[in-house]
Amino acid sequence: MDNNSTLRPELVWIDGRCYRFCDSGAWSKDRGTAAYQEESMYLEDDYDSDEDSASEEFDVQPYNGKFKHTFYLAKPFFPFLIGTKGSTRKRLETETSTSIQIPKLGQNGDIVLVGPTRQKVIMARHRIDNLIKTSRKKLYYTHFISIPTNCESVQNGFQKFKESVLAINEPMRGVEEKIFQNPKKMHLTIGMLVLVDSTEREEAVRALEYCKENIIAPAILKNGPLLLTVQGVDYMNDDPAEVNVLYAKVHSKDNVLQELADQISDHFFELGFLRKDADKVNLHITLMNTKFRIPEDDRRGAQRVTFDATKILKDFHVHRLIRIQSLVNLH
Repeated sequence: MDNNSTLRPELVWIDGRCYRFCDSGAWSKDRGTAAYQEESMYLEDDYDSDEDSASEEFDVQPYNGKFKHTFYLAKPFFPFLIGTKGSTRKRLETETSTSIQIPKLGQNGDIVLVGPTRQKVIMARHRIDNLIKTSRKKLYYTHFISIPTNCESVQNGFQKFKESVLAINEPMRGVEEKIFQNPKKMHLTIGMLVLVDSTEREEAVRALEYCKENIIAPAILKNGPLLLTVQGVDYMNDDPAEVNVLYAKVHSKDNVLQELADQISDHFFELGFLRKDADKVNLHITLMNTKFRIPEDDRRGAQRVTFDATKILKDFHVHRLIRIQSLVNLH
């Protein structure tokens, strides 16, 4: 390459952009005149590059010389897919070279993707799935998976705990009868769910039936009746003097309950219905919660007033409430 070509490289114009290129022959040979593309915010690994496996994962059909894929999406997610003034849909369409058809405002229906290749359609579907997974985290919980623990023996044990706490003859800021759990609603929480419509609720019921047959039943058959010990108390923040939730800790022989809960949680997480803040489920039964001060219809976004649980934690850190035998249920 001589000095003249270095100082005066050929100017290459592509889609209105000007580039200086020293070796125009190499450009012409290897690059052709492909349109300039901005770097994508997504990784190519976001979709399966193998056409056969992509077709197996999603039903992609030939359509007027292109390819088409239709799938169900709950209506509450339409605004997330559309974005402000259609910006999100436009960006996805541009980056995946597809068209995304969404039912009109107020209407139900399927999402339809049309693109020039199977890979482009699959890419669009995967990016929509990732978008919905992120968007679901912004929605309020609607359901939860639990083990009911409101049998008479547990209610009696809880009532004794409540009476003992209220009888403590020391100042405990914020401790009052209102923040104690209703004994009839006592349960062991496995996971919180976001189910936005009847279709997702039906799918969650089928998922729970799957867990019953493939996770719970085999464990019960192998280990026999599941005995749970409710012993000790703990709290859900880092300051015992500023507590919102105080709960009883739950234990089972050979850690069977923990394994069951983790497997159920993992299954619902894979379906996209459950949020996970940790690898393992925190097995607990709520005893006191500051949201109980607030009327149920006003709890969303309401300011909560904490209570001082220091004395309770000291007195009941090894206190045994009851031993119970339970079944898993969906609420």
